[in-house]
Amino acid sequence: MTSLHRFAAVSAGVACAVLSLPIAAAQNAAVGSATVVPVQVTGDDASRFTLVVLADGYTAADMPEFRRNLDKHLNIMWSLEPFRSYRNYFNVYAVESVSQDSGLTCDPGLWKNRAWIRRYGRNYSTGTRCSA
Repeated sequence: MTSLHRFAAVSAGVACAVLSLPIAAAQNAAVGSATVVPVQVTGDDASRFTLVVLADGYTAADMPEFRRNLDKHLNIMWSLEPFRSYRNYFNVYAVESVSQDSGLTCDPGLWKNRAWIRRYGRNYSTGTRCSA
């Protein structure tokens, strides 16, 4: 599984700051807990575009990988227009939500207990579908 698959919540990408939540705190976080972490704040939210990135399929031990993936994809997004020109008009927040199981799956026989979307498939989808 590539980092892009694990980082499905941010197909567009976002900021290049290293997240400020200490690694030790994230690794001790309880399953189902969530922490909102400001990644890039350029002004009052009322006058900015607000991008919120959800960690899904990351255990507490995986949070450093989530931060690396976020940083990577934000840098890609900021390198492209119109995001490059409008970067200073974006506030970016990460929701570091702790999943019980690591990763994503489309295998109907192998359900992952994740923070945001519990199951994929015809009868259990909450909005995201696996390709056939």
